[in-house]
Amino acid sequence: SYFMQFVQLKVIRGLQVELYEHMLTLDMSYYSENSTGGFISRISYDTNLLGGAAAGTISNLLREGFTVIFLLGVLFYRAFELALMALIGLPASGYLIVYFGRRVRKLSKSRQEMMEGVLSHLEETFSGVRIVKAFCMEAFEGAEFHRVTKRVLKNQLKTAKVNSLTHPAMDLVAGFAISGVILYGGNSVI
Repeated sequence: SYFMQFVQLKVIRGLQVELYEHMLTLDMSYYSENSTGGFISRISYDTNLLGGAAAGTISNLLREGFTVIFLLGVLFYRAFELALMALIGLPASGYLIVYFGRRVRKLSKSRQEMMEGVLSHLEETFSGVRIVKAFCMEAFEGAEFHRVTKRVLKNQLKTAKVNSLTHPAMDLVAGFAISGVILYGGNSVI
């Protein structure tokens, strides 16, 4: 919706301005130890990731939170024992959420570092294009860029694999929980 996009864009802009102002106050030794591509990546790429995650999290938390609380209340009111049986799958799903969350966080962090390398390589190549051409280093720089972007691609594919396994794993746990509820409910009726 427009409101969520508005919030997301305002959060991103606020993060970018705050980060930029902070980076201007850093000591010169920090600039000599880190690449320009890293700075640009943090201000553009990282803040966009954080803003998108914040807006999505807030939206889902509000929308789904009230629904879950209401439905749990109805469930416990209608059939207390059946509700307890339905909650058996929560520990397993909680474990899966933590496991997949850690994997995605680890892969995201390494992807951010790799993107810093890509941006740094681009910045260095294009700002020193005269030197690259003067020493006929086009093939070398092209091969280096190919190597750097290949690492990013591998990371993105690993992330896609983890993301594609998350939903089936959660569906499997939910299927077992639903089966348990049906078995318990069926035995209670008979």
